[in-house]
Amino acid sequence: EENRTCQNQIENITTIITNMSGMIDASKENDTINVEEFEINQMLKQITIGLKAQFTKKNISLEFVTKDKLIVHTDKDKLSQSIYNILTNSYKYTKENGDVRVSFVPVNDHLVIKIQDTGIGIAMDEINKIFNAYYRSSKALQTEGDGIGLYIVKDNIERIGGNISVTSKVKVGSTFSIKIPINYSKEWLHV
Repeated sequence: EENRTCQNQIENITTIITNMSGMIDASKENDTINVEEFEINQMLKQITIGLKAQFTKKNISLEFVTKDKLIVHTDKDKLSQSIYNILTNSYKYTKENGDVRVSFVPVNDHLVIKIQDTGIGIAMDEINKIFNAYYRSSKALQTEGDGIGLYIVKDNIERIGGNISVTSKVKVGSTFSIKIPINYSKEWLHV
């Protein structure tokens, strides 16, 4: 029991340090975008496989449902950190026997990645605040967290020329939609 408690604390501290590091990096004016070519299906599969055991412990189904293959040119680290942060939130706010689904679809010259969960949902009056640094929903106060994960997601996605949106219904769940250019170019940037 003590070992499990220590392990949980280590994981929490690691997450906080990673998020703080991301915020510090995000605040740098010349934050570098490292564009590389990679297969999005493979990246999303790796992330979901890496989190599967954690989700299984809580009896939450984590499914990656898209079989298509698509090569993208963007900052893989910023995108994968964003997806990881959203999935971590889905894990925290989805109760046992819930479902989380990850999918993507190309739309013209953009890629749309959706992460859907059957979690506690987000109230309409809070939905526009969740991407603010240190904001914690009133329903999230009982759950551990520092309120900067989604702030980092939004910053990362905007830095690679994309945007993020969310639709949600309390006690039903949330859907996060990330839309990024398939081929990153500074022309897409709206920072």
